[in-house]
Amino acid sequence: MKGTKNEKLQKESVRILMKFSNNLILFAFAVLLSAILLFTAHYSTGEERGEWVISTDSEVSNKTIILNGNLSLKDNTTLTLNNVTLIVNSTFNGQYGIFSGSNSTLLVNNSEIRAFNGSYGYSIVLQGPVEFDYTRISGISGNSTIGGVQIYSKGTFKNSRIFDSQFYGIYAENAEIMLNNTTIEQIVPWNTPYKFATGILLMSSKAEIIHSELKDTLCSYFRDSKVVIESSLIQNSSIKMGSSSDVSILNCTLKKPYLSLLSRGISCSGEGIRLFVFNSTLDDFDVLLTNDAQAIILNNTIENCMSGIVTSSNSLIKGNKILNNTYGIYMWSGITRNIYNNTFFNNTWDLGYNGIDGPSFSELQNNSFLRGKKNIGFIDKGHRDAISSLMIYNLKYKPEAGARGYI
Repeated sequence: MKGTKNEKLQKESVRILMKFSNNLILFAFAVLLSAILLFTAHYSTGEERGEWVISTDSEVSNKTIILNGNLSLKDNTTLTLNNVTLIVNSTFNGQYGIFSGSNSTLLVNNSEIRAFNGSYGYSIVLQGPVEFDYTRISGISGNSTIGGVQIYSKGTFKNSRIFDSQFYGIYAENAEIMLNNTTIEQIVPWNTPYKFATGILLMSSKAEIIHSELKDTLCSYFRDSKVVIESSLIQNSSIKMGSSSDVSILNCTLKKPYLSLLSRGISCSGEGIRLFVFNSTLDDFDVLLTNDAQAIILNNTIENCMSGIVTSSNSLIKGNKILNNTYGIYMWSGITRNIYNNTFFNNTWDLGYNGIDGPSFSELQNNSFLRGKKNIGFIDKGHRDAISSLMIYNLKYKPEAGARGYI
């Protein structure tokens, strides 16, 4: 009797255990199946195409396309992509890409373009006009001289994002670029020196950047180009200006460069440079003005910098709040620096002045120096052949106890 009861208990236990095991197996299978479906949906589900050539005006909507070749737009054609996921399936960097002729047009709306495998990027080379709206672009390959979305005509980016790509976000030459509410970020050099990681590179181009973000890349570089950046954020990145560049920065927030010890926030190299910075906040974002750069720095907040403004050029620095910096403004040999109506507050040195490299002239009017730690330190290392001139008018001077102004 007891044996029969034990046998029943054992059988019941085995039945319960098998039921639990079966349920567990079914659950594990369901999880695995879901993962596989999710993976395939993200990476490989869709219509596969090899070489895709657009020879007449075409429109594609509501599809996922895996591209095992190039997408090429012939001259005098228009391709419109609406709600399309385009997955470029290169097996090595730059194997495949998207290419357009000089008279062709690419329109991309509410779509995504990405690499099948994040290890192997693709190219985008557009000789004709292009417009991206509500589009995500990632996984573009490149090298130290060229890459990113390459524009050679006209490129418009609205409500879009370029990210996780090699070397460049946008490369434009002899082009017109407009960014509106667009983010460029996470542009990486991929095992090369950081100097090659560039958010936007413009050569002989024009650009208007409005309500946009440039982030997490070493710099953007402009040469022989006219650029307006308005109401935008530049963070963990910097701006480099080459010869004959004309850059206006209006109502922007600029925060710490990517490698702050190796790069300034804004720097100049070359001749014929013009810079206008207005009503912006520069936080740990130094401005380096060299050679014959002409600059107007007007009504900004400049804070937490090593040297807020370093200038040897023809500059007007007016109406700024310059605070909590090691140096507020550091001047060395150059042409003329006119420094008017600024408020210096809580800097280690409000001003540094060095005429060692040659003739220099500066004029200060109506500036306020408040709570300076060492305050006005005019460091003049001028050699005997230097002609250094400094004129000061209407100075308001209230240092911390023990701080002094001296020359």
